Parts: sequence; structure tokens; C-alpha cells
Amino acid sequence: MPMIKVSDHTLQLIREQAREGFSFVCTATRRADGLWNVPVDDAVAMKIAIERLPTETDEDVVSRLVRAAIGRRPN
Repeated sequence: MPMIKVSDHTLQLIREQAREGFSFVCTATRRADGLWNVPVDDAVAMKIAIERLPTETDEDVVSRLVRAAIGRRPN
């Protein structure tokens, strides 16, 4: 299973944006550098790879995509 590395802040954004009725089970593990290793399925890993801009980390891509989704979500 692919892993992504994200910060506390981005992991919290992911948790907060889980859609109603969606059960978010976090199986992330804390790294020594303070980031989190988060297992993702192949489809999510592929989406991150496709959306990645030059020099972006997993953290950068996921944070950008979550923030964009928040901006598009109706109130």
C-alpha cells in the first residue's frame, strides 16, 4: 500500500473535510521528523502523482487539493 507524508495540519484538514456518512479511520503513524505516514489506496496515490507540480512534496499536493476542494464546496 502506498504511503504519503503529511503534517499535523494537513492531516487535520483531511479529517475535518471527510464527508458526512464517510467513516474516516486513520491508520497513520507518526514519524520521527513530526510528519505522518498515511497509507492510501492506489487510486489516491495516482491522483496525487498526477496533480503533483514540480518540486511539490506529498504535503504540498494534498494540502493544495484539500484547500481547493474546500473552496469549491457549497455552504
